[in-house]
Amino acid sequence: FNESTNRLWPPAAETVRAPAVVKTMATILISPRNLSSFPACKKHGTHIAVWCHAPDDKSWGSKTKFGILGMMRFDGTLGFPGGFVDNNEITPLGLAAEVSREVYEECGMNLNIGPQDLFFSELWEGKVGLHFFTKEVPAHTFIKLQHGALHDAQDKWEVLGTVRIPVNGGHDAGCLPALLANAFAGNGKQQLLHLLAKEQMLDATLIRNLPGYRPSVDKSPSLAAPNEVLLP
Repeated sequence: FNESTNRLWPPAAETVRAPAVVKTMATILISPRNLSSFPACKKHGTHIAVWCHAPDDKSWGSKTKFGILGMMRFDGTLGFPGGFVDNNEITPLGLAAEVSREVYEECGMNLNIGPQDLFFSELWEGKVGLHFFTKEVPAHTFIKLQHGALHDAQDKWEVLGTVRIPVNGGHDAGCLPALLANAFAGNGKQQLLHLLAKEQMLDATLIRNLPGYRPSVDKSPSLAAPNEVLLP
């Protein structure tokens, strides 16, 4: 971890130091350790991107290196497991409990989600606090989550099914350009792009050229390392 640089994906020419708060398209991103400074808002939501390395038997395709769990919502948009917060404990621990509850309701499975899995928080459109978690799991757990969403979920009316987003890795965008042409709920498209960068699933230049990428080096959010967001 390099304390002096904060990058989501490396800019083309020079390193850009992020200010305490970075705005991009009416969105403010804040690191987990600065959650106490989150702007006041009436609504908060938590979502999580669960991902895994593809099985060694190539059953997900010969080129697929990673899978990301997406949800097809009742309104026809794509997103991640999650929902609005039921309590007012806007702390990493409290938010982890909330997103764990959402995963159980939507996938019928208890997943060990902790404060360390909080990736970043943001003020969406100036009025909703969105808190994004990521979690790597083994492929067999990933498959159980997909199965649970169909058979064991308590909350089936909001979720029509799961989508296993295939990522080929490296310089191969695979089906991602077509996937990103779909409608996503809220900031789900940007969350996906942030995850691809955080876990270095794709080449940084390739991410910059994906549909929906919306940076300029003086406006885009920055990550220093896989688990650090925005602030030094």
